[in-house]
Amino acid sequence: MSDYSLGALRTAVLYGLLSILWFVTCDLLLPFFIKEPARLAFWQLMAGYSWVLLSAVMIFIARDRLRSLIGGDALFQRQQADYDRLRLAEAVFDSTREGVLVSDAQGHIVHVNRAFVDITGYQAEEVLGLNPSKFKSGRHGPEF
Repeated sequence: MSDYSLGALRTAVLYGLLSILWFVTCDLLLPFFIKEPARLAFWQLMAGYSWVLLSAVMIFIARDRLRSLIGGDALFQRQQADYDRLRLAEAVFDSTREGVLVSDAQGHIVHVNRAFVDITGYQAEEVLGLNPSKFKSGRHGPEF
């Protein structure tokens, strides 16, 4: 069993034991202090709701500590920075006056900018998936 699984198992067992302890304690102490059956039932119900609320708070705290422990905030910030850089690159790509096309490893066009559409007269949908060699003029040597 991995350390992570062992830690999760310990947490689950601890949570189960605390739950049992909470309910047994409430079931033993509440009748000692409250004799009227209707009020006793009400406070037993409140004890159950209290445990649910307390459990939610404990889970929130544990999750927050785990996230800070594994660097979840730093990961989110890196992802946000990457997203911002990508949006900036997209803005530059789309606003340049030079016609630009992007192809994948197999040589298929996957994206063209607005200037490409304006210069060539081809719509993006017409050229996506084609090979860029379609746009060779034939006036240049192979070294070009």
